[in-house]
Amino acid sequence: MRPVDALLADLGSRDIRLWVEDGRLRFNAPEGAMTADLRQELTRRKGELVDLLGTPPAGEKAPATAIAPDPAHAGDPFPLTNLQRAYWIGRSDPDSFELGGVSAHVYFELEGEKLDLARLEWAWNTLVKRHGMLRAVVDADGMQRVLAEVPPYRIDTADLTAAGAEAIAAHVDSARADLSHYVAPADAWPLFVIRATRLPRDRVRLHVSFDGLVFDASSILLLAREAWTLYSSGRDDLPPLSLGFRDYVLAVAGAEESEEGRRARAYWEDRLDGLPAAPDLPLAKPLSTIGIPRFSRRAFRLDRDRWGALKAQAREAGLTPSALLVSGFADIVALWAREPKFTINLSLFNRLPLHPEVDSVVGDFTTLSLLEIDTTAEDGFVERARAVQSRLWQDMDHRAVDGVEVLGWLARRRGWIGRAAMPVVFTSALGLDGVEDGERDLNPFGKVVHGISQTPQVLLDVLAIEHQGALHYAWDAAEDAFPEGMLDSMFDAYGELVEALASEKGALGRFARPVLPPPAPEPPVSPVSDGLLQTEFLRRAAEKPNGVALLTAAREF
Repeated sequence: MRPVDALLADLGSRDIRLWVEDGRLRFNAPEGAMTADLRQELTRRKGELVDLLGTPPAGEKAPATAIAPDPAHAGDPFPLTNLQRAYWIGRSDPDSFELGGVSAHVYFELEGEKLDLARLEWAWNTLVKRHGMLRAVVDADGMQRVLAEVPPYRIDTADLTAAGAEAIAAHVDSARADLSHYVAPADAWPLFVIRATRLPRDRVRLHVSFDGLVFDASSILLLAREAWTLYSSGRDDLPPLSLGFRDYVLAVAGAEESEEGRRARAYWEDRLDGLPAAPDLPLAKPLSTIGIPRFSRRAFRLDRDRWGALKAQAREAGLTPSALLVSGFADIVALWAREPKFTINLSLFNRLPLHPEVDSVVGDFTTLSLLEIDTTAEDGFVERARAVQSRLWQDMDHRAVDGVEVLGWLARRRGWIGRAAMPVVFTSALGLDGVEDGERDLNPFGKVVHGISQTPQVLLDVLAIEHQGALHYAWDAAEDAFPEGMLDSMFDAYGELVEALASEKGALGRFARPVLPPPAPEPPVSPVSDGLLQTEFLRRAAEKPNGVALLTAAREF
């Protein structure tokens, strides 16, 4: 039986909401999302779910709280989370850490029409007052704190309404160069930047930089929604908040000393010696020689109909969409990796339901989990994906100890200090509140026309997200680390795999196991050619009459 956390994650990925009312388990689900199998599982586990979700007083739907907010000490220093500390240390000189010298950072550009920048500036300053982490800094001693007062934030604006195309392009390129890889001083406010460029025909380009020290993906979505609510109404009608990120961090800080924490520690300690290393991919140069990495993005979209069909296949196979996508990614990585067993770093959006306001708080709630991948089994795609999902559920059942701490144990045991030891990351934002709403834009202020992210000690970061019913995914990679053409080949192969899986009903169950090519000699012989061979193989397979790619031996060619 899968862990209850995994069941709840599965329900969330289908946009099914559970709550307890008058001692009874209630749910709300989109049409067709609540299958007969899920209904039976909820019936079998009703008691367990009622105990977990809590029984509120009659007439109330708020979950029971395990956090007592402490507004009197909101400005006192408090510790960084494990991941925040890793981000903070990773900003250091790259001479001390491979792929260091960059911040955990998100940059994007939005282009909209007839935006009232004065109103937007008021809305943003209202949010700065509302959310403590918009006023946060990290001091030299590695403690974070929320500033009680900050000056009004001004959106720096350039007026190019009368400029020509060349001048506009040069200005946008300059702003992008300034902000796309910006490393803000962690001990100085603000840890965000918003600039605006007025363009001809009443268009406005917003340049937005967020430091991952204080924001996670769900926080950015929350801020976009609340900013639009304020901007649209011109009034501050948002419900007041009593909970702060500091309250949450202090409440969960002792989790490892609980019985659950001790069980999780024993689980991960028992697995340390057998946990494989990161994917051993061909590289253009040693990571230690790269210095400060420069990241580039590759993006792909699977339309609403095909993504919906693929999700339906996943449900029938007992898979979550996230498990399907990470399994496909692992298959593609295995085609280039020298070893068929490896570990992928997973980002988890881990807001524990300890207070009714947890989902309304800005902060970095992200944790990591180290996912072991074994591509040696002679199984079809569904069986491999189920094995990956089962391992993930077991890991999530022991997440009281997160991947940052486990990685620290591994680094000390294996002599990896300073190394980018687990630099291949998969981030699934499927199911985040607001992302799967087909009627709600990802950002109501305009269309995202450019985006990039980077993370210290990360080589390749894959982000999957659902927007207006379609699947969007992006690969952000340290470009200089890879042989020329290799990232394009891997990315194309993954896109072809996803499209082939979605090509027709039943395709998922008919996929065979990809047989790995022989390990490349040292140094690798023409890794780019090998990559192109794999991509050509996938392309030809996808064009077979039945529309289903059979991932057999690439050496057929």
